[in-house]
Amino acid sequence: MDMFGMDSGGIESALGGLGGILNTITNEIEQPIKSMVQQVLGGIWKGKGADAFVDMINNQVMGGVSKAQTHVGNYRLHINSSVELMNGGDMKGAQVTGSLEDSFNF
Repeated sequence: MDMFGMDSGGIESALGGLGGILNTITNEIEQPIKSMVQQVLGGIWKGKGADAFVDMINNQVMGGVSKAQTHVGNYRLHINSSVELMNGGDMKGAQVTGSLEDSFNF
């Protein structure tokens, strides 16, 4: 832990969990849906219903999947940026403390 009690192991664990969520979205949601669309486009299902299915998946479902991926990715980026800011503050605080110690010969 640093001087503010921040547990970087917990943060790393949370970031790893978010990475797992991104992998789940991609591997267990996005890829199977894309595979279904490709099967329909390949001719397994034909007609207006098939066209409507592909349009709905491409325009609604995949848009939602993409938004979820973006939100989780942005959340990870914001956490990383926050950690960098806190670490920078810790370093500046340590520098100020060190210079005060030097000034007063502690």
